[in-house]
Amino acid sequence: MKYTLPFLLLACSGAQTDDEKPEDTETEENQPETNEPEDTEDTITENDLVINELLAKSDETDDWVELHNPTDAAIDLSEWGLVDDYGEDDPWMFPAGSTIGAGEHIIVWANDGEGPEGEYSASFKLSSDGETLHLVDINGLSVQSVDFPAMDPENSYAKIGEIWEVTDSPTPGESNQ
Repeated sequence: MKYTLPFLLLACSGAQTDDEKPEDTETEENQPETNEPEDTEDTITENDLVINELLAKSDETDDWVELHNPTDAAIDLSEWGLVDDYGEDDPWMFPAGSTIGAGEHIIVWANDGEGPEGEYSASFKLSSDGETLHLVDINGLSVQSVDFPAMDPENSYAKIGEIWEVTDSPTPGESNQ
């Protein structure tokens, strides 16, 4: 009986042995979840810059590609480029310091790099017989592509909503309708 009292005191006091102690609540596994975002790099995704329209044959102008920035922030274009023969040719990349403002549209002339100074002139031409145009990231990886069909002169291939269609009313530098 001389051991009964200390045992009863220990059992009634709520004291715990080492085997009964709860797990350390300060571990990463037991931390409560928060809705705070993790630190992430400020990267551009394929949804931030989109190929919006293109014209592959014209008797009045060079071929062109329209890009659109649907976001609410400017985008550094020097991290982007275009190529028509992906995997075969080096992509044409935007010059350092090039930007596109929030909600803006820009035109890249597809004229073998022979456009007027101060304008974007890609190092290729588009095929009026149809082909695939790629938007590439700074590593040359395709993040978006558009397969466009053969088109008559002065027709463009435009993204209207979520649908691509041939139109006889090109809208370079503007929203497609």
